[in-house]
Amino acid sequence: MLRHCTLCSGFLRFILVVMKCARCEQIKSAGEFGLRPSGKAYAWCRQCFREYSRDRYKQQKADGLTSRQRAELAKARRSPLASDEKRRLRQARYYTRHRVEILIRERTRRKGVNRPKSPAARRRYYVKHPEKSRAANKRWRDRHPKAASLLRHRYKHQKRAAPFEAVDRVLVYKRDKGRCHICKKVVSTRSFTLDHIVPLSHGGGYLYTNLRLACRSCNSARGPGRTSAQPYLV
Repeated sequence: MLRHCTLCSGFLRFILVVMKCARCEQIKSAGEFGLRPSGKAYAWCRQCFREYSRDRYKQQKADGLTSRQRAELAKARRSPLASDEKRRLRQARYYTRHRVEILIRERTRRKGVNRPKSPAARRRYYVKHPEKSRAANKRWRDRHPKAASLLRHRYKHQKRAAPFEAVDRVLVYKRDKGRCHICKKVVSTRSFTLDHIVPLSHGGGYLYTNLRLACRSCNSARGPGRTSAQPYLV
């Protein structure tokens, strides 16, 4: 291709480099294509990039994304890494689009709409689904052994109208210095029991003042007769 030189009034021969855009499929000069950091030209022309960015901005604005979320999304698309970041942005977009539905779902779950509310309704559910109820109760007891033990003791004492308080077994063990109050031997933390000074059958409560550390054999051997509680109540 020939062009006229304005300095020497001669003719110059040069090669015009052209490329085909992968998006609009038009033949354009190389100047219409941007360059990557590596020096290679992009497959799309500048005009196609501008149109794509404008359409993407409109779509994100229609989805309700904030400017910060749009910037993070653009950064995640540019970065090669970002599986966790892209997943977090997808979750943010989903939450933005379905915010009302998610709030309603969470509110109904917290209120326990799908669970029986009153004791009578729970009893009816247990009669109707005994296997499911027992399995769910066992899973809860396995996950919360301390709370399950407290509930069991509370039920026993409330049934006999005896006083009850949330006793920490470890505190009782430390208070009694790890020794059985009957045989005076050191008891392991895995096998110790709590003995009522005034028995539950006589109205004794599940209280710090009415509980002493005892080994399992001594506590079982005492039985309902009980050793005199007077020395402990002085």
